[in-house]
Amino acid sequence: MSQKPPLGRIAQSILEALKASPTGLDIQQLQRIADPQNTQVHFNRRLRDLYPHFKILRERIGSRIVYKYLGVRPKGEWDYAVISKTLQAKIRAKADGRCQMCGRTIKEDQVKLHIDHKIPRSWNGPTVEENLWAICSDCNEGKKNFFASLNNKVMKQVMNLKSIHGRIAHFLKLYKGQWVDSDLIDFVANFNDYQEDWHKRLRELRYLGLKIESHRVKKGKRSLSQYKLTNWVKLPKNPTEATRKYEIERAKHSNRNLFLS
Repeated sequence: MSQKPPLGRIAQSILEALKASPTGLDIQQLQRIADPQNTQVHFNRRLRDLYPHFKILRERIGSRIVYKYLGVRPKGEWDYAVISKTLQAKIRAKADGRCQMCGRTIKEDQVKLHIDHKIPRSWNGPTVEENLWAICSDCNEGKKNFFASLNNKVMKQVMNLKSIHGRIAHFLKLYKGQWVDSDLIDFVANFNDYQEDWHKRLRELRYLGLKIESHRVKKGKRSLSQYKLTNWVKLPKNPTEATRKYEIERAKHSNRNLFLS
């Protein structure tokens, strides 16, 4: 794992502005303070340069996204690995010019693709091929806005659950009664095991008493599944083991009925 890179001049100015404004600043306010001459084409990146070093809260207040300085980030909490050019090229080749979230293309829709962590680094998402994808600017910003509305502390607890059933269930619980995109569930389900059939795991949660609805919606050029938790029950200590036992008992019952018929 690589060491923290030094902060540049603009990033240092942003840090000082945030420290001096405990109520928070939006990106326009930060730019006026830290880069009044508007010399930085990618000002947002200079703000993101702070994330490995410091805890920066990203919070939606009305129509504004406000950033607040919370303190120094503890050692070992952040993945400092740099995405190599070779790995970037591999991810772009997989995408084949198409946003892997909405399906729009560079050729037909003139989108620009960004290499992005599926599971954010702030949730302990690793910098590995399985956790990287190429998405367009609109999807990238929309994803960041969604994640900004979540509590990082709570999400880290969810992501650290060993049971894939537990991760899916507790993530849906955060949005009980609301439709959640399948992409987001995919991130949470496959945090530690990317070959899992999470759709089957989600269906198995119904064995434990959870009620989950589903439907499909059109987003961009994609038809996307969404899921909604409508009833929550306390889960067993190991929900994955509990669903396996349920399936074993159900199979025994089916075989018994087959034998008697």
